[in-house]
Amino acid sequence: MARIALPPLYGIHNYAKAVKLNATCLWRSIIASSLEKTLLPYCCWIKELDLTSLDDKLYHLSADDDTLLFSPLLEKLEIQVADGLDRNAIVHKVAVMILDRTRAATDQGAKRAGLAGLGGPSRPTRKPYDDDRVSGISLLTSLTVLDGSVLTSDVARAIQKHCPAFKELEYFIHSRNNPDVELAAFLSLLGPNTLESFTAYSARDTGPETFKALRGHSNTLKRLSFGDLRHSTFESLHELGVCHALEDLTIDCQLSDQESLWEATSKQIFKDSKQWLQSSCALRNLRAWNFPISAVDFADILSTPNFSLTTLNLRGFLIGDPFRFYASLALQSKLRRLVVIIWNPLDADEVRSQVLADGICKLSDLRELQLNEAFTLQQLENICASAPLLETVVLAEHHMDDGCLAPLAKLSNLKFLAFEGISRISAQALMKFIAVLQADPFGSHEKLKIRLQIQNPDMMPSDDQTMVANALVDAFGGQFDVTFANGIDSDDETTGLMVAD
Repeated sequence: MARIALPPLYGIHNYAKAVKLNATCLWRSIIASSLEKTLLPYCCWIKELDLTSLDDKLYHLSADDDTLLFSPLLEKLEIQVADGLDRNAIVHKVAVMILDRTRAATDQGAKRAGLAGLGGPSRPTRKPYDDDRVSGISLLTSLTVLDGSVLTSDVARAIQKHCPAFKELEYFIHSRNNPDVELAAFLSLLGPNTLESFTAYSARDTGPETFKALRGHSNTLKRLSFGDLRHSTFESLHELGVCHALEDLTIDCQLSDQESLWEATSKQIFKDSKQWLQSSCALRNLRAWNFPISAVDFADILSTPNFSLTTLNLRGFLIGDPFRFYASLALQSKLRRLVVIIWNPLDADEVRSQVLADGICKLSDLRELQLNEAFTLQQLENICASAPLLETVVLAEHHMDDGCLAPLAKLSNLKFLAFEGISRISAQALMKFIAVLQADPFGSHEKLKIRLQIQNPDMMPSDDQTMVANALVDAFGGQFDVTFANGIDSDDETTGLMVAD
């Protein structure tokens, strides 16, 4: 029975969640099994190994956990440096042990053995991914590393030789002097049109060479994500113009202090990028954060025939007149998640907000809506009536009061409601809101969370906070979070109330 039940446990998709549940014993059994000192080969059943979670575990190790983890069989792993455990050395050693054991099991014909996903805090001085070890993880499909500098040409050749199913790559930083060239070499050596997903959480040092190398995967790339993208890197984005198979694109920029510089110096780049997106008819999820939002360009993109998104998430400075952009949203009838947060303040304009509200009212399939436009009560009522499937609503406009709760109470699937602007919402109105939701025979509000991000401190004394929090728990097992406008409650810096049963 154990041989049937345990492989799914050890083949868990991501150990980060398990480790957070105090799984010292789980890690110990995994590591001990790599030494063949356990009854069953637990480490060989792992399908997706996240060594970052072990690194976190070592960082937060308590005295009791320390005694358990490094008790006999594993005492040699307790590698010390002057200020405590040498986490880098321990994680590296564990990685080598598990990879070696997996390779041995594979060589012996073990049917269950074979990592499909591997991630961890690999650093330049620690290189567990040599040819010999990669040969033992032939089922590898995804690799996540902290420092991209470990992604050498040798590693690429080993993956290309031994891992025919490899298709996903993520890295957080790149510490080498010439990351653009080195990363390009790695991507080129993987073999043409093999990569499906590429994520650079800090893409500040990527550039034309990396983008040119990604062109070699233009027929297979479905997901691209760039974080911390600088203006100099943005200028090379047009190199990706042949990647038309994209389904998911995230661009998170690092704006200069003068955001208008992008508009003045990058007109051609915006034009090329617009043409690229307009030709990417497979694209379903588009996120552009910390980004100069060209109202005209995005209106043109959203108006393109056969261009149909399910997620649009825009956060940044708006360039140009928003009217046409807001109106073009109505053409994206399959949108399920819409986030438009404009950083440069726009004066309240009922005509403009009506154009946006009219556009949203055409999106009957919406599940998530986050906006900072100032709507009238009637406009909010129309939105809630036209998008009845909404589960997440975040309104970031200032001066929200009790009146806005009535239309929101008509949403039968509401799971998360947040007011991120200055709010004056009373406990009595929230209690009525909860009662209306609870009385809805078609309501589905399990674990409903309500958050007041900048609440007027005069509106809700501590007893009222507790009353609302208890009501949410009793009704839906929910949670009430409130932070006051001055950032300090009379009792604490912030009040995030979660009242347990």
